[in-house]
Amino acid sequence: FGTAAALRRDGHLLSVPWPVIFLPLFLASPLIMILVLLCNPRSTNLSTSWRGHFGALLWDFIPNGVMLLIFTLLLCVRLQWTEALSWLSVITPLLVGHGVWIAQLPWELAARRRA
Repeated sequence: FGTAAALRRDGHLLSVPWPVIFLPLFLASPLIMILVLLCNPRSTNLSTSWRGHFGALLWDFIPNGVMLLIFTLLLCVRLQWTEALSWLSVITPLLVGHGVWIAQLPWELAARRRA
């Protein structure tokens, strides 16, 4: 992805549209999310049922994953059609994702303190 994006930006791959350049990233992101969910150290906790614990992990990661996907789509649109969006509207999903993560911290810390 990085090499193709650099070549596109430098003008060597001008005939290739940005959505095609971003295709490997679109395909890899869900796979990375699944690996993160399966390899999370909290998923080895056997005191709760696997299904309920996996559901809780999934709800922890869904907001950030969705915001990252939206950011990638908006970045692709911004690079393909430069006047379509402002850069602020492109980075807004990342800021919202970080805000959601920060808002979850008090509950995470309280849950760790109880355990």
